[in-house]
Amino acid sequence: MKKNMSEQSRYRIRYQAADLVELEVLAATFGARSLFDKAANRGLTAYTDNTQDSTAVYLDRERILLASLDLLPEATIASLYAMTTFLADLFTSIFTPGPTPTLLVATNVSFAALQLVFLVLLILTYSIHFIVLSFLCGGLWWSINWFAAELEVARRTEKQQKEKERSEASDSEVNEHRKRRERSADDSGTETEGGEDRVVAAEERRKVNIAATLQPEGPEGEIRKRRSLGSSTGDLSTDSEWDKVDEADTKRIDVLRHDIYTTASMTATLSNTMAPNTADYGGDEISALVLDPGYTVTRAGFAGEDVPKSVIPSFYGIVPSVNGPKHLYGENAVHTPLPNIEVGNPISQSGVVEDWDTATQLWEYAITSRLTNTKPSNPLTNGLNDKTNDLKQEMEGVETQEKPLDENPLLMSETGWNTGKGREKLIEIAIENWGSPAFWLARSGVLSAFSAGKASALVIDVGAASTSITPVHDGLMLKKGTLRCPLAGNYISDQLRLIFSTSQPPIPLTPHYLINSKTPVDAGAPSQASYRTFPAGTAPHSSFRALQEERILTEFKESVVAVWGPNRLAGHNQHGGTNLDTARTQNARPFEMPDGYNQLFGLERYRATESLFDVKMALSDASHPAPTPNQTLPQMITQSLSQIDVDIRQHLLSNVVVVGGSSLIYGFNDRLKQELEAMYPGPRVRVFSPGIVVERKFSSWIGGSILASLGTFHQMWISKKEYDEHGPGIVEKRCK
Repeated sequence: MKKNMSEQSRYRIRYQAADLVELEVLAATFGARSLFDKAANRGLTAYTDNTQDSTAVYLDRERILLASLDLLPEATIASLYAMTTFLADLFTSIFTPGPTPTLLVATNVSFAALQLVFLVLLILTYSIHFIVLSFLCGGLWWSINWFAAELEVARRTEKQQKEKERSEASDSEVNEHRKRRERSADDSGTETEGGEDRVVAAEERRKVNIAATLQPEGPEGEIRKRRSLGSSTGDLSTDSEWDKVDEADTKRIDVLRHDIYTTASMTATLSNTMAPNTADYGGDEISALVLDPGYTVTRAGFAGEDVPKSVIPSFYGIVPSVNGPKHLYGENAVHTPLPNIEVGNPISQSGVVEDWDTATQLWEYAITSRLTNTKPSNPLTNGLNDKTNDLKQEMEGVETQEKPLDENPLLMSETGWNTGKGREKLIEIAIENWGSPAFWLARSGVLSAFSAGKASALVIDVGAASTSITPVHDGLMLKKGTLRCPLAGNYISDQLRLIFSTSQPPIPLTPHYLINSKTPVDAGAPSQASYRTFPAGTAPHSSFRALQEERILTEFKESVVAVWGPNRLAGHNQHGGTNLDTARTQNARPFEMPDGYNQLFGLERYRATESLFDVKMALSDASHPAPTPNQTLPQMITQSLSQIDVDIRQHLLSNVVVVGGSSLIYGFNDRLKQELEAMYPGPRVRVFSPGIVVERKFSSWIGGSILASLGTFHQMWISKKEYDEHGPGIVEKRCK
């Protein structure tokens, strides 16, 4: 039993002082294991002699060890207690913030011992280094004690301040309690005077609470109480639950009263900004139309659909006729080589309408060709009725009075730099010429942000004629930061023309309509094709050929052209060579021209787009001047962000939305993100761009489709009634 006791016990010593403080220490810590073994065994022997049950020794071994302390000398016990106390306090001080007294004592003792060691080493070696070290340690010793004293003073001051605040708070509570008692005494004195009013008010409150917490009469005729959220589901309710119901109902009534007051105020002061009546624009029964005109393509469709149903070129054909020039609209009209056909565009490359009459006819064709119902034909011309001149004239009068948008509201997109007169002209065309019952005008950059599901974003739209930077914040365009430059899809086409013309030998660019037949040839060999000839005076205009050449270049950009990355093409790579040499070794891509000429294009596919980011790589001639450094895409983004508030720049950089058909060039997004991260290394740059080609090309139309299909958007429409009252100028006030 003694052997088991010595193995299982951890030889702990407990010393209980007069102040009832217990301390524990391991015997092996002080190197007195044999002494404690002997004392424990003697105590065990003495204790077990008086114990009838031997199992009590294991259950009460702490008492045995405590009894063994009587066998130790008092000096040993006192020294152990002092050392144990100091070590315990020192261990606790390590985890206590600030300089504790025990920690300071240990520090002072350590520095004193260190000074003693330096003195002994100085005597033994006679080296002046120990004198210098002694002074340094002394200075550090004094600094620690001074810092501890300052902290102690600051702690005392803070403690006094807290005690002062606590006393002031208690005094204020006492005064408040005294005032409350005086007020209650005054109320009790005047209770008989206002008793009737309080009874009436209490009765009114009780009626309101009952009306708010009761349900309609049940099937048996009794009235059941409605349980509030979080209340008990049992048959019985406690008083505290009904108090919660009454309090919630009171708050609900206050909120309802505030809403009624707010609604009444808005009705009285903002009557002209209320939603148009359902009868004014068709309401939910009729879908709105979305029209998104652009320089290359005009898109139209119904709101709520995924893609536009009507997509036609913004170009139109002009052919001579007896009655003067005739305009032709549609895909086939501008791509068929009619005699003396000329191609025009009512919109300039900046996105501003120049020919309003032609633009109106073009947009109306986009709407009526596939969206709105065809006008009813004259029943007299279907072969079922006899001809009657009177009825024929009457039907012709009805047809001339019909308008294409009598039943459909219209949402149109516009550029961020559109003029005020241009905006007024748009609403005038929609309501007066087309008879639309309601109209709204939205910025294309804002709609692109909506199509990406973002209310705040930095929209980069790389189209055909221009590239625009539009910062959008909370659904509004920041006009100061909106910029535009001509470095876009057509600029890349001009770079390709210069590359083809300066190649050796020059690469021919012959449109499809000039080719009769062709013979396959090897790569780089001259083409062998027979060309089409036109009679004298009937050849299409040069503008028609330029449009057909652009179609070839568009196909070339989609299949061959890429953006170099991650670094600039004119720079150096990590191996010390130039990126131009690396680009020449990349896998080339083949392309065949309409006349049969084919070639592998390596460096050329990167050279055409590099000037979008680095103006030094731009090709130029007399008709195609080189762009300025401020027109490159990185510089435009920097200028745009510098014009807006600093607080929202980081948020916009983390929501960069890239749209436009020219942004589909391979590697464009990666290079753009690399340029932004190089210019703004601090904030996180995130680039979003739709992965589907249709969503990237028709982003502004899709955003308009989402916006016009929202039920809450009905209050935003400008109705025909408002237009008649305020005129075209209302679009400047409502459509920000």
